[in-house]
Parts: sequence; C-alpha cells; structure tokens
Amino acid sequence: FSSIYSTVMDVNLGEQYGFALINAAGERMFELGNSARFINIHQPVLTEGSCLAEINAGGTVYRNRQVPTEQSQITLNANGEYDAAGTWGSCTGLKCPVTVKLIATVQGDGDNVYGIEEQKAMKEIWKKYKGHFSIVSAGVQNTWGLDTVTNRLAWTRNADLNPYSDANWKFVSNANAGSSGAIKDFDAGYDDVMGVTADDKVWQRPVSGANSWTAAGYSGSRLIQTTLGRTQLWGVNSANNLFRSTLPMHSESTWAAEIGGVKQVEVGDADCFIVLTDNKTIKRNQENGGGTWATVLSSTNIPAAVSAIDQVAVGETSLWILSTNRELFSCKLPCNGPSEVHIVTDAPKDMIPFG
Repeated sequence: FSSIYSTVMDVNLGEQYGFALINAAGERMFELGNSARFINIHQPVLTEGSCLAEINAGGTVYRNRQVPTEQSQITLNANGEYDAAGTWGSCTGLKCPVTVKLIATVQGDGDNVYGIEEQKAMKEIWKKYKGHFSIVSAGVQNTWGLDTVTNRLAWTRNADLNPYSDANWKFVSNANAGSSGAIKDFDAGYDDVMGVTADDKVWQRPVSGANSWTAAGYSGSRLIQTTLGRTQLWGVNSANNLFRSTLPMHSESTWAAEIGGVKQVEVGDADCFIVLTDNKTIKRNQENGGGTWATVLSSTNIPAAVSAIDQVAVGETSLWILSTNRELFSCKLPCNGPSEVHIVTDAPKDMIPFG
C-alpha cells in the first residue's frame, strides 16, 4: 500500500516527533523518529554513522530488531537492561532491548492463550491468541504449548503468535528416547526446552523445535518441575527438595542439592525465586546459586490481597505472582518485599498455573 501523510506540529525543546507502521498484530514494524520505548539507549544507536549515511533526509530511521537466538548474543548494559545484538535497518551489530512476552493460559474450552509485552502488562489489556493449551512457556525466541489432555505438543515463534489463526503452531512429536510417556511439564529457555515425564525423569530438546526428547542428567535424575536460567537448570523433586545443574545438560550431568520445603522454583537471567510449601513464602538467590537465600515474602508480611501463592514467573523486569485465587501480581525485580507487590488489574481471569 502507499500513503501520504502531511501535518505541522509545534515541538517543544527536548521533544521528538515521528510515526510508526504497526501490523494487524499490534507489532511495531517500522519507525521514523526516536522511540520513547528505548529512551535509555536509542540516541547512540540511532545516530550510528553507517545508518545516517543511508538516510537521504537525515533523521533517525530504523527497523525493528531481530530476535536473538543464542544466550551468548545477550548482555547486561550499564542501565541494567538486557541487550541483544541485532539488525536495525541495514546497520548490523548494534544493541537493542530484549522484548519479553508474557504468555498465560486460562480455564475453559476454545482458544485460551493470552500474551503481552512485559513492559505493557501493568497498563494494557492482554491480547488473546489462537490456540488451546494447558501449559505454555515462552523462551527468548519461541513459545511452546502442551495440551495435557491430548498430550499434543507444539511451538511457535513469539513474533508469529496470531489472534486470527492457529496456523502458526507447529505440532511436534512428544515422544522420548525411553518408555516414559509424554512430557507433563516443561520450561523453554534460550537454547533448549526442559521437561519431565510422569515417572519424574528429566528430558531436553532444542527450543527451535528440532529433534525429540533426550535424557538430561544422569540416569537417576528425578524431578517434578524444572526451570532454565542462563547458566543453571533448576528443579524440584517429589520430596520438595531443590537441586540445580550447570548448563548445558548431558546424559551424565549431576546435581547440586540446595534446600528443602520447596513447592516451585522459577529462574530468570539474574535471580532464582522459590515458593515454599506453606504457600506464603518466596525466597530469592542468584541464578548461578552463588549467593544466600533472602526472604522476599513470608507468612508475616505477605500482602492480604495475595493471601496465598500458587506459582511465580520471572520476566526481564518483574517477578509475576499468581495467587491461589487466580489473581496476578507484579513485583519489580529484584523484588525486595511486600511494598513492591501490586495487582495486575487487566490480567486475564481464571489463569491456569504457569507451566
């Protein structure tokens, strides 16, 4: 299509003006003018020399970034943001913020997948996508979904999540190298997806969707839930004991024991969070297991609105807490206590506990 847009505006000192092309999925595909979304780092990126040479009228024109596919492409910048090497127009090798998408499913028949960019989750309505799953997990590049009734397993690129069609979902084999049956729980990371079967064995496969499940950890490894960080795989066994193992995993990987009384573990780029079996306590440690466990919430200070904790999820900027009443709360990382916990008023109702 083609369009001509003409207008006159008064711009105050320090302000900027531009326009953006947004597709039907609400994703920003192209911008002319600086973006407030990248306020901390856009200036050096958009004035990079090779870019300016290719812009006939000057100014700052760029395309949306490419999503990184490997954890080695992502670094922590001086502003406390995670950057990824990507492509802006024809300018390569530059840095851009990583857009984290929150994915959740809700109770009920029919399409039940909802998502939103993390930085918008506290102030905008979540978007409903085509697809029906019991468990979903979003990695950096791909989202995986599992229907625990039919045991059907599928994946899609995060950028392809579609509110109009489910054709983007690619169904793959849920078989593994043993006779353990289908995966019952899983977590998507940077390079791999980790899962567990009904007999508590641990399995892995590429997050790209290639191949089938192969064993992760030595033959005696048994967990009921896993979560992938940058350097460690964390997991909880049926006795509520917490373990971790250094990535990448292989068939002889061993585990380091942490603490007991753990209901769930969830890990992000820098922090590891656990929910204890009392449903009131959240503790935090370093993702690599190198620190000590600090108490974030406990039975003595948990907000009354939360009451009891079902599960947590860790994003780029916040810890997300799902209460047993199926209400979602946010706590800005590193999440230092109850005063930082706030309800997400526009979150989907009747969320299914995170995968």
